[in-house]
Amino acid sequence: MAVHKYKFCDGVIMRKIYLFMFLILITQVYVLKGAEFEKTQANLHILDGDYEKAIIVLENSDNTDVESYFLLGEAHYYSGNYNEAAKYYENVIAKEESASKARYRLMQIYKKTDNKEKYNKEYEILKNSIDNDEILKEIDKSEKEISINKGKPSYYVYTGYIYNSNVNSGVDKNTINGVPVPDNQKKKSDNGLLVNFGVNYNYLLESSSYITPKLDLNVENYFKYTKESNYNGRLGVDYNKFSDKYYLNVPLSVSGKVVDGEKENIVFSGGVNFKYLLFEKTILTNSIEISEKKNYISNYKGEVLELNVYFDTFLENNNVIKYGIRYEDNFYDKKLYASTTIALEVEYTHKIKEDLIMKIGYESEVFNKYKESEDISLDKQDNTKHELSVRTTKKLEMFDINLDVIYMKNNSNLEIYEYDNFKFMLGLSKNF
Repeated sequence: MAVHKYKFCDGVIMRKIYLFMFLILITQVYVLKGAEFEKTQANLHILDGDYEKAIIVLENSDNTDVESYFLLGEAHYYSGNYNEAAKYYENVIAKEESASKARYRLMQIYKKTDNKEKYNKEYEILKNSIDNDEILKEIDKSEKEISINKGKPSYYVYTGYIYNSNVNSGVDKNTINGVPVPDNQKKKSDNGLLVNFGVNYNYLLESSSYITPKLDLNVENYFKYTKESNYNGRLGVDYNKFSDKYYLNVPLSVSGKVVDGEKENIVFSGGVNFKYLLFEKTILTNSIEISEKKNYISNYKGEVLELNVYFDTFLENNNVIKYGIRYEDNFYDKKLYASTTIALEVEYTHKIKEDLIMKIGYESEVFNKYKESEDISLDKQDNTKHELSVRTTKKLEMFDINLDVIYMKNNSNLEIYEYDNFKFMLGLSKNF
């Protein structure tokens, strides 16, 4: 009996040991997953130019690995905080002496701060540790560096030229089934100017959350189509909460618009965005937004419910592919012009160089149908819309050059609603 008792005790002890080992393993997996989420989220912020948000996420995490330190160095470097950036690059080198990227960044910092002695030291170390001739040429080349001074609050300014081949979403026909098309529904092209201004302030509430009050102003003026400039303003506040496993964003805003000198109604918007790491280097975003919107062409106004599911996956060399689905329900004018839209979206971000980024996007509204309506023509309307865009940003020391090319085609079973649109925008922008 004693033998069986000891065997039973040994079994209980072993099960406890196995359970303890399993809990340790699970804990390690969750810690790893949390660390990957924070680094992936910070990478997205850096790629989008939100360096301050990347710093907030990483500095409030427990990650002390080489990649986290390097990302912190990058965020501070592109913000113009060279002293802070140098500290993190030095931490990277202390953990990994062969970290050539960190040494290269240090060399650039010493060049910017005119520290010739340290620059020459890092140059020689780097040159002797790299065999690739192309990298050596890159090191020797005198290049322009990104230097964006970004503080609290931060500002964004954009000004540029725009060409729109179909300003009023009109049809390219004079008659449909023998019936003349009204002049205001015919396709009109125009040139114009755009000016955007934004300001926001990231206010840290505690170690893992912050709020961001923001103000956006937009002026759009086509030379022929609009009698006066169009003004659009939005005042909002975002609540942000993050941990090692998720990122929560709650945006609230109120906006108003002036079109051709006539004030439009103020509209409200609110939503919830929730992000978490689905797989290694892949972030899943779920979002819901309820807002008031206005169709300025058809003069419809009403509530809009929007649901989104997106995936952000990091590829090699920090290129990113984003894909997902959008569901939108419009209740324009108390369901008189209600419609439902389902769209598929994909965007590929290609980092051609450190200072040259291209985004290629495609959106397809595979379903866009009006519900039962008192308007017979709308009741029978069924649309599908496709949009292809190429957006390129060249980062210079003083400002960024932006070139956007967008083509959109709207197909409908009713010819009066069939149209296409080509936009070309060239502008200068700056974060400071």
